[in-house]
Amino acid sequence: MEDKTNQYNENNFQQNNQTQNTAPPNQSQQGNYQNNNYQQPNMGQTNYQQPNMGQNNYQQTGGYQKGPVGKMRNPAIVLLLSIITCGIYGIIWMYQISNEINDYTRAKLTEPNYSWIGIFCGVFTYINIYKIDQALVQIDRVEGRTSESRFLLWIILSIFGIGTLMMYYQVQESLNHIWAANGGNYNQY
Repeated sequence: MEDKTNQYNENNFQQNNQTQNTAPPNQSQQGNYQNNNYQQPNMGQTNYQQPNMGQNNYQQTGGYQKGPVGKMRNPAIVLLLSIITCGIYGIIWMYQISNEINDYTRAKLTEPNYSWIGIFCGVFTYINIYKIDQALVQIDRVEGRTSESRFLLWIILSIFGIGTLMMYYQVQESLNHIWAANGGNYNQY
């Protein structure tokens, strides 16, 4: 069996060498290979395209595929409800906007579940706030608006107890601008 395999491999090697060293008619091997009738051998490379593995063909804008816009909310009401409910509404709101951002960008830019986990370990809340801020900056830049990260400002103001409240207001205000620019309707509550 090994002899047949070795013989087969030697025959293929010889055929490949003959194919590679074959020059087109009337030209030397060192000459120009731009003859229209001659093509260089494929050298074992396969040319194929990967199949579309169930990916949806959404309209792609810039760096992400646009999905549905989120709910427009009055930033002052978000702030007021967060204060009245001692932060419970803020947790629910952060979970909702994280999902809305992920749905809109059709990517997992934020971590919605970190809103709930943040109840037990506050570090996760700040990780999600950072991710929300970065997502808003990315969306603005892709859609042609100027935007800067405000995370550091929110962290510094959190020392004085107003950083998270300021984040609620500014994030909802930014989201309202994004949703309005993409056909969202303003629903006050």
